[in-house]
Amino acid sequence: MAQKLKFKRQDIITATFCGSKKSLVHGSLFLLVLGIPDDQKVLFLLPVMIYHSFQLFYVSWLASKIAKRTAEITA
Repeated sequence: MAQKLKFKRQDIITATFCGSKKSLVHGSLFLLVLGIPDDQKVLFLLPVMIYHSFQLFYVSWLASKIAKRTAEITA
């Protein structure tokens, strides 16, 4: 989305990394809003936690890729 809106490179990177910070927070708040019973909350929260972990691993991999590319450009 940030690329389609023609954001600067630094803003695209920032938007990419900020997206991974919201999934767990919003997912856990939805449990309260939807009124999920306590004994079933884990069934809804576990997939969100797994997805959040995947996001963190992906973003760390992406950060190293961006750092290498930036080092090649400046060298």
